[in-house]
Amino acid sequence: MAAIQAIRTRNHQANLIRRYRTLKKRRIRTLMALIAYMEHRKLTQKLQKPEPAGPLKRVWVLQRDQFMFEELLAGNLPKETWYQNFHVSRKTFFKICETVRSELSRQDTNMRPSVSLEKRVAVALNRLATGSCYTACGVNFGLPKSTANVVKNEFCDILRRKAASFIKFPKSEVEVGKVVSEFEDISMFPQVIGALDGTHVKIIAPKENKYNFLGKKVFYSVLVLGVADSNCKFIHASAGFPGAMSFAQMLRSSALQRDIQNGVILNAPSRIIDGNDVKPLLVGNSNFDLNSWLMTPYSQTPNISAAQNNFNTALSSAREKIVQTFGLLRGRWRCLLETMKEDTLRVPTTVIACCVLHNLCLEMEDDATIEPVFIHNDVDLDVENSDDLPTMNEGGKQVRETINQYLDTFGYK
Repeated sequence: MAAIQAIRTRNHQANLIRRYRTLKKRRIRTLMALIAYMEHRKLTQKLQKPEPAGPLKRVWVLQRDQFMFEELLAGNLPKETWYQNFHVSRKTFFKICETVRSELSRQDTNMRPSVSLEKRVAVALNRLATGSCYTACGVNFGLPKSTANVVKNEFCDILRRKAASFIKFPKSEVEVGKVVSEFEDISMFPQVIGALDGTHVKIIAPKENKYNFLGKKVFYSVLVLGVADSNCKFIHASAGFPGAMSFAQMLRSSALQRDIQNGVILNAPSRIIDGNDVKPLLVGNSNFDLNSWLMTPYSQTPNISAAQNNFNTALSSAREKIVQTFGLLRGRWRCLLETMKEDTLRVPTTVIACCVLHNLCLEMEDDATIEPVFIHNDVDLDVENSDDLPTMNEGGKQVRETINQYLDTFGYK
């Protein structure tokens, strides 16, 4: 029995060894086939890129066309395309870049490279110049809508902080005298340092107190107050007043009137006219209060005299400068023509940024062709609401009569 048991054990071991060798040979053949298949696949991939199996994986940054702006910047596209996108010359564009460089530039990160300064400025200018939505601005420059929105807001914030360097009243006697002389050459109206007016900018309905912004034009708006010199350059600009206000109320609540009353501006040099001391003046239309520092026209009644009519004509010639200024502002920065789809609190920053850019373009003698856009009868007086009606103080009446006699004496034609 022991011998039989030993034989069975040896046979069993032999069978195990044969099975092991058979499995080993199969595994070697399978491995060799797999190696051959992988070598063949590598060769095939070199010859032809395979189609991806299933849906594409989502990526963190959506790939976009990045080259339109680079072509513009390199000068490879027509000059007209540059002007259509930015409404400024290349020279002015790079001046704007230098103006905001220190605050708008960004550093590269480990995650991705930053958007170049030039592209940031281009996105902001395109939005302001064309009024295109942020989606269109982003697509044109290879950026997502959210980035285009952030870049434009940062750009406008910087310009608003720098506004005092570009929008300022002439203060020295030499500067005031130069502007007064230029206005007198235009209209014969003496002592004028600036032309004053206001305008509406349409907005979407605010979330709070929306009826304060619903003006008589039956759309939601904010008011803009501007003063221009003889070269159609802003020397004062403020924005954000509720659209339901009258222009007279807007001026009364403005920093401009506060500075004038505190003697910060319009205090020198004076001029003696017919024995009366006349300080530098602003000229405006009949929507504003008549003051000793703000001349408005005589009412156009059947009893108006020829001298008073001549006074109105001279005043209108000088006041035309602010009308032209607002026309050029709207013509170049056409976002102001559309309903501004921004938060109400952001709209004043955008408007002031446009005014800063307007002045910068004039300083650079920009050669972009701009067609002014004029909006007449920008406000209607509500005769039923006495709070909206302009007032006339005695000092203003006296100065107006003095200038009326001066113009009548020198024969304004």
